[in-house]
Amino acid sequence: LAAELEAAGDAGDSERIDRDTPELLFLYRGFYDKLKAVDASAEAGSDPEDEREVIDAAQLNEAYGAIREAVTAFDYDTADEILTMLKDYRIPDKDRDQYERIKDLVTRLDRDALLEEL
Repeated sequence: LAAELEAAGDAGDSERIDRDTPELLFLYRGFYDKLKAVDASAEAGSDPEDEREVIDAAQLNEAYGAIREAVTAFDYDTADEILTMLKDYRIPDKDRDQYERIKDLVTRLDRDALLEEL
């Protein structure tokens, strides 16, 4: 369905995009809870002696700004890539809740809530 919608976009078929996008998002969001369980089990097995470098506030804010730009342009692939890069760093405890919310919202493709959070 995603490939068909992409082709519809290339062809300028906005009627098809408007009609079928809600179905694609519904299907996508249906996998959220299943994938979150996999992610949670992976994190549960993580090393308590995390050796990753702690990201500083400026770097984290820069990453959030880049995510905001990507989401504004409906570029969720780039937003996801930035979050993947952030996994190379430890997120400070004071920033952990916001980071988790942002990850969740990117996964859910919730653009409005993401832009509000960022």
